[in-house]
Amino acid sequence: MRTRIDYLADKYSFTELNELPRLHQQWQDVLEECRQTEAGPEERLRIALLNVDYVTSFELPFRLLLTRTPQLIAALREEWDISQKNVVFNDKR
Repeated sequence: MRTRIDYLADKYSFTELNELPRLHQQWQDVLEECRQTEAGPEERLRIALLNVDYVTSFELPFRLLLTRTPQLIAALREEWDISQKNVVFNDKR
């Protein structure tokens, strides 16, 4: 059985506490465009990648209420030339 579940991006809002004003405005613009276009999960990811200066795979599920984010990124990585930077948190990659 296959079921599609989408979330209303305007119901919840997750932001970083010490976010720079420019980055905050970019995310606000992304969320507004997602609302106006009633974008699905893959389209929300595309909009964010095109409009936000710096995006981490950690924050995407929270910002855009995405499930299966790694799979969405992998699909777009094949389609686009997306750069990736590996980082270390608590001695783990």
